[in-house]
Amino acid sequence: MVRVGLAAWHVLRAPPRELRLDLTLSNGQCFGWQQSLSDASTWIGVVGPRVLALRQTGDDCLFRCLGTARAGEREHETEAVVRAELRDLFQLGRPLEPLREQWGASDERMRAVCDALPGMRILRQDPGECLFSFICSSNNNIGRITGMLQSIRRAYGTRIPLSEPAASDMPEMPHADFFTFPTADALAAASEADLRGLGLGYRAPYVLKTAEALVARGGGWLPGLRATQDADAVRRELCGLMGVGPKVADCVSLFSLDQVRTNQAIHTL
Repeated sequence: MVRVGLAAWHVLRAPPRELRLDLTLSNGQCFGWQQSLSDASTWIGVVGPRVLALRQTGDDCLFRCLGTARAGEREHETEAVVRAELRDLFQLGRPLEPLREQWGASDERMRAVCDALPGMRILRQDPGECLFSFICSSNNNIGRITGMLQSIRRAYGTRIPLSEPAASDMPEMPHADFFTFPTADALAAASEADLRGLGLGYRAPYVLKTAEALVARGGGWLPGLRATQDADAVRRELCGLMGVGPKVADCVSLFSLDQVRTNQAIHTL
């Protein structure tokens, strides 16, 4: 266990009724965020090239940039960029309250779900990271998935150095070694034996072959599926990748590719 020093907090402008970190980051739609062991309101994870800390307060969500893989980047220069990226990740441009009212009015079960999970949001994740995460989720649990993905980051990602620790306000975390999620090119250059050595087991060839397929199709192919208006077509495309069946395809579609089927969110979660 280590302690991580933090820089200045900034407001995300997302009250708890619109975003609850505990309900959103721990429900199995993502696996890269860790909750502070000493402060349950604080979460730390990697978004793109940066390590970010998020903190829930009574009236907002705050964020801090702890480190970046981009040389020369300064926090005060990236505050607006990080805020925009987080608002995109949490899809904060669409208010929850009108949706809650609509869902609750049409179905009693959905009303109960909305009342029980205020501020829980569907994430809009990086498609590549989301795809490989859910390939690793097959016949697995959240703890083991998280461990596998951290091993993949360590082996094939880029280490993100943390800024100089602050003298105070240092939450205790399970670990403080942070890495970007590897590119498809980096994973395609791995061997099946290396991936098995990271604990992936039978999922190792799935990750390798899917990485090779993404490289062959070009970097724009996977994120380009966001523009497809036919959710069934997106599912078919994803199911053409090794290790991707209908359930994994639906998770990746919903959590990263802007594809929303009728009742898909309820069924997937």
